[in-house]
Amino acid sequence: MLNAKLGGEILAETGIRFDSNTLLRPDLSYWDAPHLTSIDRDRSPVEVAPQLVAEIVSPSNSLARLFRNAECMIRAGVQVVWIVDRDPFEIHVFEKGQAKRVLASGRLTGSSYNPAGIFGEGVALRSTPQWLGLSRQHKRTRQPSAKKSV
Repeated sequence: MLNAKLGGEILAETGIRFDSNTLLRPDLSYWDAPHLTSIDRDRSPVEVAPQLVAEIVSPSNSLARLFRNAECMIRAGVQVVWIVDRDPFEIHVFEKGQAKRVLASGRLTGSSYNPAGIFGEGVALRSTPQWLGLSRQHKRTRQPSAKKSV
């Protein structure tokens, strides 16, 4: 279970290397403060596993594909993965060492499923382009070097 008082950051669509063959860009990734300090902000992709990942099912990300990715992320050290399906509305929860469970819309009330209770105070939401430049729409480009005239 995540410690509710650690603070940290939530990053959107950040490239994360989960193993030598797996580079993923989850919709949202959360690192608590101690793990956040071990991330090299000058290097991409991130090579520190987040504590929580959230993915939303979409035409480009099928439920089956996201389930496979969730299992990979759990093996790589992520503590909790949420896969959110909109039709029907369900949250599929993968947790390290536990069986997958499904939270349906009728069971989402109460503080035990409140995301704010997991992250605690001091959590910042940043989009990736301002941090690492790893958004799907944003590509790092090399600046042309100035030519010297002789």
